[in-house]
Amino acid sequence: MQRSYYVVRSRKSKETVNGLHQISMGCDNHPDTYGFLWVDAQNRPHYMQFIFDEVILEWFPEHGVRLGQTNRNLPESDQGVGRFKGSRTIEDHTDDALLQHLLKRIRNSEFPAEWEEPIRSRFLS
Repeated sequence: MQRSYYVVRSRKSKETVNGLHQISMGCDNHPDTYGFLWVDAQNRPHYMQFIFDEVILEWFPEHGVRLGQTNRNLPESDQGVGRFKGSRTIEDHTDDALLQHLLKRIRNSEFPAEWEEPIRSRFLS
């Protein structure tokens, strides 16, 4: 199934940190899928991240594409008073079949027109 992304307009997307601002994207037909781009004033990407459930596909200028996994799927015994919810860490993940599967998802996705080329050229080159 093709995924269709849209830009989420928020106050955070207008904030600049170290010369970069965050572009957030949601997915119309997959509510557990998100995209984040950190871009400079000329809209050049400096970092990209796509989250599929708890699996993360990242692009770094110096490293290229990397696969990661959050630690949010904790056993019940690890949840309770005093335990944080949400992602605490992103661990490297080395499953090549999963990486290829997620790259195929990127290939078969629609992105907002201004971000289509920057995303595809970095993840699919």
